[in-house]
Amino acid sequence: MSFGTARCRMGGIPREEVDPDVELRRAVAPELTRREVDVLTSLCRPALSDEAFVAPATARQIAEELVVTEAAVKQHLLRLYQKFRIPEGANRRTRLANEVIAMGLVRPLPPVHVPQQNRPVDGQGPGGVRRPGPPGATAPGRHLTGPGRQATGVGRRAS
Repeated sequence: MSFGTARCRMGGIPREEVDPDVELRRAVAPELTRREVDVLTSLCRPALSDEAFVAPATARQIAEELVVTEAAVKQHLLRLYQKFRIPEGANRRTRLANEVIAMGLVRPLPPVHVPQQNRPVDGQGPGGVRRPGPPGATAPGRHLTGPGRQATGVGRRAS
């Protein structure tokens, strides 16, 4: 198999070595609070962009997005590392983001369709004059789910 100019070889467990009586189970996601889901969504947002090899958000970036202190974000991350059993070590945020994305708990938001005739160019009005948006307006492509809350695109488990 190849990806552009890079070649790779896929491998795994040969069929004859897999016992058909063994039940393969996926990891079950732990119970998460609403704020933990917000932290995970912010953590994974860069990784879910169209760019390749993007690091997850830092604690500072998450704090700015959620309008909380960096210390609060770090406390949430520590609890999330425990819940997802991410051991101490290098790249802990990356390992947490990979685990969450692999479980399907965080997904990219679908693109928003804006009609062409009403679409401003980079927030500019007639004559290239920049138009400020109303207070609390979101950037193009963002969704609101309630007063000042962005949609997360995160699947929640039913209780």
